[in-house]
Amino acid sequence: MSQNKKTGVQEWAAKSVNIQYGCENNCVYCYARKMAARFNRIPKLGWEHPEIKTARPPIPVNTSVMFPSTHDITHGNLHLVLSILQKILGRGNKVLIVSKPRLECIQEIYNQCRYCLDFHKELVEFRFTIGTLDDTTRVKYEPGAPTIAERYDCIKFLNDHGIEPSISCEPILEEDINGGFSIIHSLLQYCKIKEIWIGSMQYCNLGPKLNYRAIYEYYKENPKIRFKDSFFKQAKKTGVCLP
Repeated sequence: MSQNKKTGVQEWAAKSVNIQYGCENNCVYCYARKMAARFNRIPKLGWEHPEIKTARPPIPVNTSVMFPSTHDITHGNLHLVLSILQKILGRGNKVLIVSKPRLECIQEIYNQCRYCLDFHKELVEFRFTIGTLDDTTRVKYEPGAPTIAERYDCIKFLNDHGIEPSISCEPILEEDINGGFSIIHSLLQYCKIKEIWIGSMQYCNLGPKLNYRAIYEYYKENPKIRFKDSFFKQAKKTGVCLP
């Protein structure tokens, strides 16, 4: 399996759409927060108290769209998310819905987009982020995000409706040096999923140490495993050169 040539959003979609600054998840490794701070776009009450953008985002036409990419889908923005999602689909786009998912939000998205999901599954893909199986670790790195159990419930909900989401293990948060194996194995064994993207924490020195070569060698031939550019970059920083 070779390294991806594209990075960031471009690994997954041609365009991205976002509707707010800040995110309730308040992840310590959040690159969007770092960039927002650089351009003085942190909400007045802090990153974990989002502010909806005053201008509606431009909607691309006839391309692939990642929505959202710098924040999550929550009860606080769900109504607007549904409105923007309909506009994205209405302009001939394919949409990749990326989330640390909340069950009620995923259920509502499914209900609102049911016709499309039932008859045009190729137009909508869900990608859920799960970087650990342990909620103590989750609280450490993603203090405002949903529990791991709720994220698995979201996968089950979609599976029950004939949909296989993909999974983002970016970043892998397991504290054990071989922890990446346990989460990937669990997802492959207990869930119906399209694929798993494996990535590493970037722009933050608080992440766990990973056995990059072992993870790569073990999963490189698995057709459901994809490696993010971040995995190769962080491996190289630790002295591990991968193909």
